[in-house]
Amino acid sequence: MARRLNDSSVQTFKTGAEWRATVIAAILKNRAAIGEFQYHQKSSEGKRIPIGEPVSNYYPPIISVSSFQAVQSTIRHRNNHSGQFSKDTC
Repeated sequence: MARRLNDSSVQTFKTGAEWRATVIAAILKNRAAIGEFQYHQKSSEGKRIPIGEPVSNYYPPIISVSSFQAVQSTIRHRNNHSGQFSKDTC
């Protein structure tokens, strides 16, 4: 995916940077993609702790909830041992 974005000259969030798999993975796991926002506060250890329920439609969604759930399912079930997708997810 990163290669396709870079080859297509799709701009990243940072000028002059290239798309990387880690950035794409973070975006795919973030519920902001479906428009949700979750308030947080920091604990005494510096960890972020969610406050209350997520706010739906806070952001304009960029993918449907069903697509987001399908991506999450694929991420949970993929084979991470070799860094490649398992045969059942391709």
